[in-house]
Amino acid sequence: MNFDYIKPNTLTDALEYLEKENAMVLAGGTDVVVNLKSGKINPSFLIDIKGLKELKGIEKIDGGIFIGALTTVDEIKNSPLLSRYRALVEGAGVLGCLEIRYRATIGGNICNGSPSADTVPGLLVYNAKVEIISKNGSRIIPLENF
Repeated sequence: MNFDYIKPNTLTDALEYLEKENAMVLAGGTDVVVNLKSGKINPSFLIDIKGLKELKGIEKIDGGIFIGALTTVDEIKNSPLLSRYRALVEGAGVLGCLEIRYRATIGGNICNGSPSADTVPGLLVYNAKVEIISKNGSRIIPLENF
């Protein structure tokens, strides 16, 4: 394993680093670390976004609830704001073991594309949308089209 570890302080900086060839995001790390160790992935740059506050949290907004990509699965499972979204909360509650739920993020669970993405069916039931951000701007699309 030979890669540059980068921990940006802002989302703008993170997006710039992600333009580098063979860059990979590290958030919760529950899949990335396993895949690094097994040799399944070999990034040139590992961009650690865990500290980006604007990608964290659960809050009520007009028309629904915002869940930041860095929000942990455990936070989703235990959020009073999400208690009425039973399919999502139950999916979060069965994802991995407790230690994994403390580290795994909803963004990683969605973006990993794994058939075992336990939060995705619940999000689809409630017609969730995702915001896709790049250095060129952002757009919001239905999760089912992501």
